Amino acid sequence: MTLSFHHHRVTRAARLLVLTTVIALMSACANQVVIVNKQFTRNVSSLQEVQHFFFWGWGTVEKNNNPVTVCGATQNIVRIERSYQSTDALYTLFTLGIYMPQTVRIYCRK
Repeated sequence: MTLSFHHHRVTRAARLLVLTTVIALMSACANQVVIVNKQFTRNVSSLQEVQHFFFWGWGTVEKNNNPVTVCGATQNIVRIERSYQSTDALYTLFTLGIYMPQTVRIYCRK
């Protein structure tokens, strides 16, 4: 009887851990959008890139995703997006925060 009671508590704890992890991953998504030129919403091109952050966001692998460089000029920038999705949260969770990817999208006027 003691063995089955202990097994029931472990199963319940495992379910609670899985549920907590799923809820944390679902709530970990974030999206930031900066609209620079509202009048140019049609006929845009985009660049999508993953930025790699390390050690809880303190270190990063430098990439040249400067919107002015990507779009050619400031007036060609339409929108900039940065997102942190559930798959990114999984990477962060499994590496205990050592690796934190984020997706950056830069939209330019053609």
